[in-house]
Amino acid sequence: MDNSLNRKKIAVFVSQPDSIYPTQLMYGINAEAYKNNYDVVVFSTFVKAGGTDQFREGEKTIFTLPRPELFDGVIVIPDVIQIEGCLDYIKDNFLSKFDGPITFIDYHGEDYHSTNGQEEVEFEKLVKHVVEEHGCRRVAVMVGPKDHDHSISRLACIEKALAKYDITVNPKEVYYGDFWYHKGEEVARQILDKDTLPDVVMCACDAMAISLCTALRKKNVSVPGDLIITGFDCEGSGVTKPMTVTSIAKNNVSTGIRACQYIVSQLDGTNFDEQEVYSSDIVLNNTCGCKTNIEQKLISTSNFNVSAYDNNPSDVYSEFYSGYNFMNENLMSAVDIWDLLWKLSYYTWYLGDFENLSFCLCDVFDRSNHGLDNDISSSYSDTIFWYYERNTPDKEPIVSLERTFNKSMIFPNIFEPHENPTTYYIMPVHFNEYCFGYSVLEQIDPEKYINPVFSQWSRNITITLESLRRQTNLKYMYKKFEESTIKDLATNLYSRNGFNLYSKEMLKQSMSYRVPFTLILGDLNCLKYINDVFGHVEGDNAIRKSADAFQIEAKGSVIYSQKNFRIGGDEFVQIIVGKFTKSQCKAHIRKIRTYLDEYNKISGLPYPVYLSIGSYSVEPDANTTIDSILSKADEIMFEDKKRIKAETGFNHER
Repeated sequence: MDNSLNRKKIAVFVSQPDSIYPTQLMYGINAEAYKNNYDVVVFSTFVKAGGTDQFREGEKTIFTLPRPELFDGVIVIPDVIQIEGCLDYIKDNFLSKFDGPITFIDYHGEDYHSTNGQEEVEFEKLVKHVVEEHGCRRVAVMVGPKDHDHSISRLACIEKALAKYDITVNPKEVYYGDFWYHKGEEVARQILDKDTLPDVVMCACDAMAISLCTALRKKNVSVPGDLIITGFDCEGSGVTKPMTVTSIAKNNVSTGIRACQYIVSQLDGTNFDEQEVYSSDIVLNNTCGCKTNIEQKLISTSNFNVSAYDNNPSDVYSEFYSGYNFMNENLMSAVDIWDLLWKLSYYTWYLGDFENLSFCLCDVFDRSNHGLDNDISSSYSDTIFWYYERNTPDKEPIVSLERTFNKSMIFPNIFEPHENPTTYYIMPVHFNEYCFGYSVLEQIDPEKYINPVFSQWSRNITITLESLRRQTNLKYMYKKFEESTIKDLATNLYSRNGFNLYSKEMLKQSMSYRVPFTLILGDLNCLKYINDVFGHVEGDNAIRKSADAFQIEAKGSVIYSQKNFRIGGDEFVQIIVGKFTKSQCKAHIRKIRTYLDEYNKISGLPYPVYLSIGSYSVEPDANTTIDSILSKADEIMFEDKKRIKAETGFNHER
């Protein structure tokens, strides 16, 4: 039995999914979800903070995409969602309308259920080590910003663990950092201003511990000779510096598992132990004086790759950031979206293994493709174009300018039958605040994650898309100016000069897209008679009505472009490039004739407006010319003129 139709779906809200903490959490979430035959749909920004105001606005757009009724459970990872307004938007516009189970990870608010890591147990292990193994009694603490949730909770954990040894922390020896590397110098000065040094400074994260070690050693304070320093989490330090501090490796994978277990228990009625304790390992290093229990060459104690912004020694990372990567230059040379997407395929090898990669873009490039203005907005268009899909890196991509879906679906693959539980990482494609669409990366193996170059790789795509958009806009503006010089003022159709210019361009387009080139030729019957008998005002009226008929939009399987011309006093041409069959062409010509027949019935004029029409369609090659096509259409049009004469009895000599 195929259970994929009834497979439940968990929405996950996160940011910077290629960094260590989210990667470990997602491993746990995915593993537990797959075990229970659940899908996971991840909505994520590329960065958790930083960048320009405009860039952050563009990142936030991804959280406008999900709809509450499409999901069964929700997991939010708030600690990394730091772009201003994002978390509030998720709460106000998604969670407030969602009826299913919700859990936040490492959350200290009371408005939602929280699946927390075992910080209390983990700090107990660190405290036990420094007290029992090293005899520390005077303990100072370095936490993050004063009112930060993690500062408050981690300080409380340390104080509770120390209380078991009847040790208290002097409030004057609680120092405030930033959970990063910038406050080490400042805190070192505050510590050295005291009369004596503490036995140990327990830091609330590794990054602050490393910054403090570095600052103290510059001031000739020996660590661990003069005092011991410990870190916490094994996440921050491994990102940019070799591991140097005694710390504890948080078991984020287990936290992810437990978050998913909570959702499953609420949906399926299974048991869930809120108090389950899992193991975390102390990482010993030279800041406490113990012999290290990790290899010094390690960048991080984690098995997972680090952020795409960081110094990753992997071959793919080195290749991507080497001087031999000409991705930007090659993509910027693309002449249109079709060309860009095919060129993109070569560079997907940088992303390593994936199940499926798709680019779903707004209608901005569809407008460009039809020669229309391609200004972009800061929100998703209702119609999304599924331009690009690649099923695993070793298969040929699908590039299509025709596949579309409504943005309310988010992504068709999610809601169609699929054999295996799948994780869909959905991330914004934008240039600053302007929205191009989103990418979707699919995985079916919980051990596979977002490749560390994916963030910058995707930014390369957005830069080249913006370059293409601007080039197309310049061409559009030039053509608008050009059109003002090649329009027939009487009919607003293109003139003979316009025909000479655009017919060749459209012939090239037809060859490039490998679709038919269709030319429809019309001749206004009896124009000389109308002018001579009823005057040139009436002759001009007959010309305008014929032009109106020739501006009726063609309806085919796929129409890439259509242009209408007045190439002589009484001659009109319509060119159509696209999948336009003979039967569709005949139906279109009937519409032109019907338009004039209806006009003749109600005009009350003493003359009818007739068009003799001939059409010719060809899939062109390098030897095809406009003159040869026009000649074929002219022959067919002449036969039509004879037919009309026989049927209507009009005197063509008038």
